[in-house]
Amino acid sequence: MLDAAGTVLALFYGGVLLWLAVGITRHLVRLVRPSRPAHFVALHMTAVWSVGTAATLAACALILYALTLIENVSRSS
Repeated sequence: MLDAAGTVLALFYGGVLLWLAVGITRHLVRLVRPSRPAHFVALHMTAVWSVGTAATLAACALILYALTLIENVSRSS
């Protein structure tokens, strides 16, 4: 089982990763210039949100990996 400190650290680590993923996505969205044609803006927004979704899924996978790693280390101790 996970100890309390390990759980808190894993959740904090995951929260930081998710915060960074959202921040990067918001920064990329600002790069879209409204003076472009509508189809270009729509395509660019789709690409930006695809990158944001991939980053968020990667962060969730890292959270799960960290929790599993902490649990395995705590079992071996």
